[in-house]
Order: sequence, then structure tokens, then C-alpha cells
Amino acid sequence: MKSFIDRNPKEKAVEEAFTTLARNGYESARPDPADNVFAVVERLKMQQGLTEAAPELRKV
Repeated sequence: MKSFIDRNPKEKAVEEAFTTLARNGYESARPDPADNVFAVVERLKMQQGLTEAAPELRKV
């Protein structure tokens, strides 16, 4: 049985491109959004707490 990548030529091309980048030691200069996950969670908790404390601020 063929894998998903083998059945889809575009996916195969993307997989090969990533393999080439990894082989050449490529490192992204962009920050990983997952690095800020805890800050985002805290901000959302704070927003939720403010909304629960002041129901008139809720968006309808």
C-alpha cells in the first residue's frame, strides 16, 4: 500500500524540499509561535477573568 506522500506528487515534492533543507542544515530565522504559548494562555485566562467579573463588557 502506498503512503499518503507517495500518492500525492505535491506532498512528495514538499517532503523532498524539507529533506533537502534539513540535510543542508537550514535553520529558520523566524521565531516559533509555540515559544509564546504560555504567554498567550495567561493573556486569554486574564481576558476570561475580566469578562466574567464584568458581564456588561461581554460582546454579544
